[in-house]
Amino acid sequence: MAEDWITIYSTSKFECPWCAKALDLLRVYGVNFFIKDVIIPKYLEEFKEQGYKTVPQCLVLTKDNEEVYIGGYENLEKYLRLNHSERARKEKQIENKVKF
Repeated sequence: MAEDWITIYSTSKFECPWCAKALDLLRVYGVNFFIKDVIIPKYLEEFKEQGYKTVPQCLVLTKDNEEVYIGGYENLEKYLRLNHSERARKEKQIENKVKF
């Protein structure tokens, strides 16, 4: 499988535990990602145009160069487990890092 690129709409304006957890997952799985911080006006506009209301929101870039919607944290977690099962064992590394 080609290396995935995930776009994640997130925010640095306030402490977002789900954003932090999503970013930790991406790092542990070793997936390439690009953060679109909704504090930046052009990313906020894109975010609103898509009808998103909460962060994080994640998309994967296909081999055809199209972004396909994954969803929020829980859907990202499912996507990574299904598409990166060889890296799933690494997920245990973050269980103790990010607690609510």
